[in-house]
Amino acid sequence: YVGSFEEFGFFQKNEKNELLYYSLKHLIKDFTLYNDEVWTINKLGNLVFFQTFSSYFIYNELDNSLKAEKPYPAPLYFFKVHDNLYAQFINEHFYIFDGVQFQLLLTRDKLNNDNVVSVLPFNNELYLVTTNSGIFSYNPISKNLSHRKTAIDNELKSETVNRGVILSDSTFVLGTLNNGLYALKTDGTVLWRLNRDNGLYNNTVLGLFNDEDKNLWATLDNGVSYIQ
Repeated sequence: YVGSFEEFGFFQKNEKNELLYYSLKHLIKDFTLYNDEVWTINKLGNLVFFQTFSSYFIYNELDNSLKAEKPYPAPLYFFKVHDNLYAQFINEHFYIFDGVQFQLLLTRDKLNNDNVVSVLPFNNELYLVTTNSGIFSYNPISKNLSHRKTAIDNELKSETVNRGVILSDSTFVLGTLNNGLYALKTDGTVLWRLNRDNGLYNNTVLGLFNDEDKNLWATLDNGVSYIQ
């Protein structure tokens, strides 16, 4: 599945093993794509979510149908965790998809009026990484929510956290928009920091990925960094 400017669809191989593109745009009903960029795609069972900066589309693989949604406020991020899809809406609340629509899970005031930028599963809980308020742990069973104190909580108030990932040794890595990477132990103490001062190519982290060889990749505003 792929997305681009005012366009989205999928590539599929033919009998010659060539990738052919098939657009899904024609399935849109009563909706006009206008300056919309499809910039994230998430798959939940047979449903595929194509997200733009102002809307999202749900494609059903089983019946080849497409549903267009243009909520206000618009979704900021979708998070696929195990068999669930969570959503943070722009400057609003935190939701979970129930198979038909998004249902309210946590009101914004419970997260210090902040946005969730990453959802990390850990020890049967969800660690909710926020922009400026650090990390919250949420138990989907008990519904308990608590703030996880870290050694950099005060620093994070002035930073802009943009991404988070858990490494294979249970290290939490936070990527910021202005000061590179922070690595934390599960008790909240700092393991290491990486920014332009000590080797990171760029201070703006736009993506984090943990590979099968236990290395970390950071996609940056300019370039990609590989951390062993």
